[in-house]
Amino acid sequence: MRRRRAAYLIGALVLALAVGAACFVWLRPAGPAGPPSVLLITVDTLRPDRLGCYGHPTNATPSIDRLAHEGTIFDRAYCDVPWTTGSMSSVMTGNYSQHHGLRLPADKLDPKALTLAEILNARGFQTGAIIGSFPLDSVYGLDQGFEIYDDEFTVPMIRDPGTKVAHVESHLPDDPQKQAEFILEKFRNDAYRPDEEVTDAAIRWLETRRDGRPFFLWVHYFGPHEKLEGDRGFVEQEPRIVAAYDGDVEANDRAVGRLLDDLRKRKILDDTLVILHSDHGQNLGENEYVGHSILLDDASVRIPLIVRYPRRMPARKVNRDIAHNIDIMPTILDVTGTEGIEGLEGRSLIPSWFGARAVDPLKQVAYFETYMSTIIYAPLAVRGVGTLLGPVERHGVRTPEWKLVEHSFTGACTWGGTPQRDPFGTWSSPGSKPLTAERCAELNKHELFRESENTGGRLEEPKDPSPDVLVSLRASIQKYSRRDEAATGGRFQLSPEQERKLKSLGYLQ
Repeated sequence: MRRRRAAYLIGALVLALAVGAACFVWLRPAGPAGPPSVLLITVDTLRPDRLGCYGHPTNATPSIDRLAHEGTIFDRAYCDVPWTTGSMSSVMTGNYSQHHGLRLPADKLDPKALTLAEILNARGFQTGAIIGSFPLDSVYGLDQGFEIYDDEFTVPMIRDPGTKVAHVESHLPDDPQKQAEFILEKFRNDAYRPDEEVTDAAIRWLETRRDGRPFFLWVHYFGPHEKLEGDRGFVEQEPRIVAAYDGDVEANDRAVGRLLDDLRKRKILDDTLVILHSDHGQNLGENEYVGHSILLDDASVRIPLIVRYPRRMPARKVNRDIAHNIDIMPTILDVTGTEGIEGLEGRSLIPSWFGARAVDPLKQVAYFETYMSTIIYAPLAVRGVGTLLGPVERHGVRTPEWKLVEHSFTGACTWGGTPQRDPFGTWSSPGSKPLTAERCAELNKHELFRESENTGGRLEEPKDPSPDVLVSLRASIQKYSRRDEAATGGRFQLSPEQERKLKSLGYLQ
């Protein structure tokens, strides 16, 4: 009896060790052979703090909350640029904007860039995209690698009462003036489609699948992005935009929930890697600004990032590592077993899913920038801040402890006249006169914040920061902001077989 009990104890110990090891070793449990399908859900302009799973006390977002409950929440995730086309180009190439080339609205993704869809399609994935608004129209080049790129829109972003909506064929003129005129015309006609229509199109795409190939489906929702009225100025609409935001978040949750329920009914949800994120955030009055694209505060650059794949990752987990939109592509490649893709600036988030494989804090760096204020706005002063919106370049970096934002004034140093309200909700001056050297110097400033246990996890301005901190953070900004004119987001080391497949599909020459 004692010998038998000892055998039982030894067997139990072996079993316990095996189970324990399985919790920390990156192994695929029993399931369908081959790589999983991938569903990438992008919700435009979605702030994490407006979701219940990120702590909002009243917003009803049960579908996204359930997704988070069944997967991992990345609590400190950031985009690299706070506007749609540039941010999603970073997602699809795994590289920062200075490499893929989209730093301004007139830019298009170079056909030479190698995208996530191209790589997965070369591996045999069925690829499809359902796009919710014009900033991701195929004219911007993000359709590379998708067998189906559905960018049919139905309603205007700028509504003109009494005006009949017409279809405007998408194109992007080279002349800046003509381009601006076309975009305005497009925005006043068929420029986006409601979230429920996006879900309808995504479900139809799933219904067309007739083979057993894994799929990569990108579904983009316009979500809580502001919708404008053409007969009213933007400043006049600010209160309505802010008031509509949470309701639009809840409406988007219902549309997302219907899509996820469809995958559940098809019994493919658990065999699908699901990633939900936003392209950027939205200022709702923070820093006296409503909108996005010109500031780098957390309202604009912090994003939700939720990953669900129960066959290989834990549920009910909140991860505090610094994550980035450019990490999405390498994570998908890692989970689908796509090896040999090197040169990506993003990193796989797989090690962050298990505490035993924690990421070195020195590698947890998120970089962000915006040049939008250098072209969209004339020189303007931010209300109550005393700096200029444009032309000001902004670059920033976030680490587990610090956040630094550098403001670099690039225009003529003039200011004067009587301040007046401009259409974008800031204060501008019709006149101009030379500023003092001291005032010009103030326009080139930095903002430094620290997160620690003493701040309760909030970002606060430190009282006496070490000079070494600024030197280190500025070095990171200089490293990531350096322009690379020759790069197109496609600097990868491919295996001979991957290169052959990509050439056969026409992605490489």
